[in-house]
Amino acid sequence: MQGAQDALRRTQMSEVLFSAESMGVRVEAKNVFYEQPLNERLRNCLRLESLFGAINEGIKLGRPHETRDVVTRILELTDFINRSDFRGELVKELERALAVCRGFLHNPGVDARALEETLKSLEVSKETLRGNCAQPGNVVKNDELLNLVRQRISIPGGTCSFDVPAFYHWLCSPQARRTSDCESWMLDLRGIETAVQTILNLTRASSQQRSATAHCGFYQEQASSGATLQLIRIGLPSAAKVYPEISGGKHRFTVRFYELTSTQSRPSQTESDISFQLECCGI
Repeated sequence: MQGAQDALRRTQMSEVLFSAESMGVRVEAKNVFYEQPLNERLRNCLRLESLFGAINEGIKLGRPHETRDVVTRILELTDFINRSDFRGELVKELERALAVCRGFLHNPGVDARALEETLKSLEVSKETLRGNCAQPGNVVKNDELLNLVRQRISIPGGTCSFDVPAFYHWLCSPQARRTSDCESWMLDLRGIETAVQTILNLTRASSQQRSATAHCGFYQEQASSGATLQLIRIGLPSAAKVYPEISGGKHRFTVRFYELTSTQSRPSQTESDISFQLECCGI
């Protein structure tokens, strides 16, 4: 029975995992999605995705204040990936995703071309991070200007023009130069970005979206037998007057919806029934 349940779940997952529409983050324009990771690896991936997104947006906009924020986030990013055995944990997650994806090689319901591209992306990311020459963040670590900024960044307002005049001079330089420098600092970090995005895309694509209702603002669900829960996604209309707080583990999770009537008062759990979109993701 357990084997049949696993096979059914893998078949259902294959229907959405490799379609053209499912390879990106599935967020409808009218909805806001809240995500709750249920293990440390996914938690790290989501934090990195947020940092990479902010960096890329800041580089794209390119004005001095945005470039200042880019530098701050690049330093945060390199500190994050250099702690403990982050790279080893990311490689393990890539290997696990590879094993799952290879299980679909002979499944006729899978988009073969998309599966091949996904497997290739996972393999390239794994080999890039496992290579002896792979030292993500080394460019940032050895940059003199960034080291000057790092020494002052923990002080509120510590990177003012009189604190780090070299940084101010650089911020006043033409946008093309600042963009080029930022891209060069990010060059050896792009492998991490690709690996993280591939893992998150696969995880998000592993579940069909369904409707659910939280009675009096409370919802609880037990994981299906044999299912692997890694990420809970809650979708609400952008105009909704409530937001969810999600807690739980790999076997069960709960969602409570709160109303934020004012920033000066503590949020309170709503007494209304809330309809929402639910995705229980895991590979």
